[in-house]
Amino acid sequence: MSTVNRMKNLWNAGKPAIGAWLGLGSAQSAEYLAREDFDFLVIDHEHGCFGEDTEVDQLRAIAGTDTTPIVRIGNNSPNLIKRALDSGALGIIVPHIESAEDAKTIVQEAKYGPLGIRSFGGKRWQLYGDDFQPRANDETLVITLIESHSGVKKATEILSVPGVDACVVGPCDLAITMGLEPDIECRDPRLGEAVDAVLAAAIETSTPLGIHCTSAETAKRRIDQGFKWVTLFFDDYLLVNAARQSVRGMRELLAE
Repeated sequence: MSTVNRMKNLWNAGKPAIGAWLGLGSAQSAEYLAREDFDFLVIDHEHGCFGEDTEVDQLRAIAGTDTTPIVRIGNNSPNLIKRALDSGALGIIVPHIESAEDAKTIVQEAKYGPLGIRSFGGKRWQLYGDDFQPRANDETLVITLIESHSGVKKATEILSVPGVDACVVGPCDLAITMGLEPDIECRDPRLGEAVDAVLAAAIETSTPLGIHCTSAETAKRRIDQGFKWVTLFFDDYLLVNAARQSVRGMRELLAE
C-alpha cells in the first residue's frame, strides 16, 4: 500500500489530480483502473449497489499502486466515517454538507486528536506502516460534498473549517435543489453560476475543489477554471455506454 497521499502531493506541487468513480462494486474494475495511472479512485458507497465487504475488496485491489483510494460514504455517520478510514481509505467524501457545523462534525470523526476524536483502532490502515497514525491527519483527506443550493450559500463557511482538506461540487443534485434539470455539463447559466460560486469560495479558502466531467476536454476546461481535481468517468456508465455503442453498431451492420 502506498504510504503517501498522491492527491495531496499533487496539490502541494500546484498540479491537478485526475481520477475516476467506482460504482460497480467490482474489485477487478478497481484493480484494472488503479493500474492505469489514475491519481485517485473514488469507491461510491453512497449510490453503489454493494456492501462493506466489497468496499474492502476494492481497497485491497487498489493497494500496491500509488493511486489514492477515496470512499464516498452514505452520510456523516461517525460509524461510516470510522469504518471507511479503518478499512484503508486515504480519504472520505461526505455528501449533503450544508453548513460549517456539518463540516465540523465530519472533521471531528475523521481526524485524530487534538484536531478530532477519531479512535485508535482497526487493522487495515496499519498496512500503511507503523508510523502512519502520527501522519494520518495529514495523509487522510476530509472532503465535503456540496450539492444543494443552501450548501452553495454557505460554501465559504464550510470550506473555512479547519481540517476540511478538499471539496467536490455535485452539479446534478445541486440542479435539482434549484428546481432545474440535472445536468453534469451545467448548461443552464443559473447552475453554472452556482458552481462558479463554490469555485470562488474554494479559491478564496485555498481548498482544492473537484467536479465530475464527461470527457478529457471538459476536464481540461475545468482545470483551467481553477478546479484542482476532476473525475473523467464512472465505471458503470463507461461499461453501459461501451456496450450500447457496440450493440447499436452491430444492429446497424445487420440492417444493411
